[in-house]
Amino acid sequence: MMQNITLIGSAELDRKLASITSRNTRVKIMRKIGMKARMNIKKRVTAQTDLNGMLFSKRNRKRTKGKMLSGLAQRLAVKDITDTGVTIGWNNTWESGVAYRNQFGERRTVTRNNFSQETTGSNAPRLATDPATRRQAKRLLDAGYKIRRPGGRGSQRPTITWIVANMTIAQAGVILRSMLGTKQSWSVTLPARSFIGVADAELQELAALAIDTIDKELGHA
Repeated sequence: MMQNITLIGSAELDRKLASITSRNTRVKIMRKIGMKARMNIKKRVTAQTDLNGMLFSKRNRKRTKGKMLSGLAQRLAVKDITDTGVTIGWNNTWESGVAYRNQFGERRTVTRNNFSQETTGSNAPRLATDPATRRQAKRLLDAGYKIRRPGGRGSQRPTITWIVANMTIAQAGVILRSMLGTKQSWSVTLPARSFIGVADAELQELAALAIDTIDKELGHA
């Protein structure tokens, strides 16, 4: 998923942009706008709020810790820059897909077969003896996987890190398939968390940044 930002707005901004004849200068301005928009998105994820200022919907997995989408936000990059606009997004197409599904939400029917096939989360070749992937770990936790407590008293939900460190891909796959049992399909709902974009309150901020940068480039400041 990509976010395209094009500078259009007030008569003052349009006039000042038109006064910049150097393409390099215009690209420099757009780069600053892209970096600022990227920073705003990261701040929004840190605050766990969407474009409307509302808190993100809570996770289905109550015990999962850490801020939602923080990893995605950290890897967000300023990509294509022209003299009229800038694009921010991800270099990894898989991460772009995850961002899209979180941005707009998703409801789909998952079958037992594709649930098992999607567990690695990577297109790179993997061996059965390789460590279990984080996606496998999340699938196991979704299915209710637990381990014995130290000393053998009762059971507890392990962490994703523990599963990756203590299981192979083959082991995680076998356990997952056995836990799914005869259940053939079920519905999965991912609520929308609109973290990508420019909030209304940020538009004026970006326009002011552009005007200030232009004035400095023209020697008016």
